[in-house]
Amino acid sequence: MTIGSTTVATGYLPTLTGSGTPATDSALGVAVSTDLTANRDKDLTLDFGYWRPAPAVDIEKLDAAGHDADAAAKALELGAVPGATGLVFVVKNTGTEPLVDVAISDTVLAGGTVTGLRCTFPGGSTGVSWLGPLAVGASFTCLATLTGVPEGAAHLDVGSVNAVGALSGRPVTDDNPYHAFGQQVSPPTETPKPTPPSDPTPTSDPTPPSDPTLPAPPQPGQGLVPPAGVPSRSSSPVHAAAQPKVLATTGGQPGPWVVLAGGLVAVGGLLMRVGRRRAGAVRAD
Repeated sequence: MTIGSTTVATGYLPTLTGSGTPATDSALGVAVSTDLTANRDKDLTLDFGYWRPAPAVDIEKLDAAGHDADAAAKALELGAVPGATGLVFVVKNTGTEPLVDVAISDTVLAGGTVTGLRCTFPGGSTGVSWLGPLAVGASFTCLATLTGVPEGAAHLDVGSVNAVGALSGRPVTDDNPYHAFGQQVSPPTETPKPTPPSDPTPTSDPTPPSDPTLPAPPQPGQGLVPPAGVPSRSSSPVHAAAQPKVLATTGGQPGPWVVLAGGLVAVGGLLMRVGRRRAGAVRAD
């Protein structure tokens, strides 16, 4: 019995329930039987079952403490500065067919360095790439080290895996990020805020002009010059006897009108004395 490739739907493959056992696996397009010689004979090796393979792979990335910080909200503080931790990658065949040409990588996108990536594959070989096959449901582990995350800085790196379906030939890939941040030891430096301009200093009111300096009042023995022929106030005994008493100084300077009035009073008194003397002289004659 022969089945041509045109009779198989695209994307489907013969079943391989026994992984190469003719009694349970499907035929790959051609099957020969020599035991069917009598009526009702059976040959259970003739099997033309088909299935559609769905290759898939998964990678999960954790730190050495088992934290799955695959989102910024789950970012882990790394402790001592500079921040460091071990990283663990778990790769698993989550599809329905074996995987070949498996390769693992890691890319740092922010803060720090990832070094020493190394995987241990089924069978005991090590490295970051493997020919396979990785059986359905099988997994392996890789290790690396994250170092040099600065104080207060965010870290982000992404682990990736690529592989190919062993039967379908379809490529598959997956990735998983890891978020962390360096411990903040010293308080962050705040950017100084600009100082607003101060209000201008108000201009003081101009000092009003002071009153003009007034002349000092005449002192005793000083005053207006008497007319010719009239004895001086300082030499006249009558004038000396009638010298008005000087009032006690109160600290304020007399105004100009006070000085003027005082002068007029002195002149008037002087004229009255002169007139009296002349009248006495006339009566004596």
